[in-house]
Amino acid sequence: MKKKLFVLSSIICLILSFAACGGASADTANAAAAESPEEEILYMDEAEEYDDAVYTEAATEAVEAPAAASGSTSVASGEQRADAKLIYTGNLNVEATDFHKAVQELSDLVSSYGGYFENSEAYANSYENYANYTIRVSSEHFHEFMNAVSDNSNCKVTYQNTSVEDVGQIYYDLESHLEMLNGKLERLNQLWEQAENMEDIISLESAISELEYEISSYSSQKNRYDSLINYSTIYLTITEVQVYSEPVEPTFGEKLSHRFQSGIQSFKSGCEDLLLFFIGNLIQIIVFFVICGGIVLMIVRAVRRRRRKAHQETTLEDNV
Repeated sequence: MKKKLFVLSSIICLILSFAACGGASADTANAAAAESPEEEILYMDEAEEYDDAVYTEAATEAVEAPAAASGSTSVASGEQRADAKLIYTGNLNVEATDFHKAVQELSDLVSSYGGYFENSEAYANSYENYANYTIRVSSEHFHEFMNAVSDNSNCKVTYQNTSVEDVGQIYYDLESHLEMLNGKLERLNQLWEQAENMEDIISLESAISELEYEISSYSSQKNRYDSLINYSTIYLTITEVQVYSEPVEPTFGEKLSHRFQSGIQSFKSGCEDLLLFFIGNLIQIIVFFVICGGIVLMIVRAVRRRRRKAHQETTLEDNV
């Protein structure tokens, strides 16, 4: 009996260890998924937790932050790696009291930095004017351009977000793969030139064609990364207003509502995480409860046997 209990206990320990490993792996995966390019975010209407900081001071600090402050997912201690391949992306929401003048100044600003409009969308009528732009500027002038827009006296930035992503690993993997494929293509071409059998020639031409297609696909990816690395992308929205928006101090009721909604969201997220945990470890949980049930059943049977045996011994003694 003791041997059986020892074996079952060992099995339970192993299962719990596997479950712990699975949980740790899930935590690691969640942490990795949570990692994203570091961002500077500036909101006009509210600061996190309704901070009392004045918007204009926060905007100045965000705009004047050095390039390294925007961070990189692969850079340690704020230092940029020599082989880093960085993609900068910015988002700006701007208000202007003179819409057409602001648009013209934006166009001049983009030209002065050697950039261009990749996409533009404007809407104007007697009630409102606004425009959405996708702007590309040289990455070396990215922060200068963002600062120049914020410093423009004819408009006001109400939202600013900058992010940077290091794609060096992917980029160098593409380069290595392309180098390998080009070497293979060169060898196939040499074999094709030396081939005399028509069947070999046809087979080699087919292999060369497939390889050239693969090289073209990888080259397109590399060229796309080159474009994103060399020219940063900025998404900018201009809205015409009569008076610039000012930050409004939230009332006690708004603060209470915000905290209540945050609590509900946290509870919802916790329930979702718990459900995902049970689903992800369903097999281990079922096996665990089956083993626990088996152990409880064996213990109950053992106790019953002992009681029955003790009862029989007592009966024999009484009869004697």
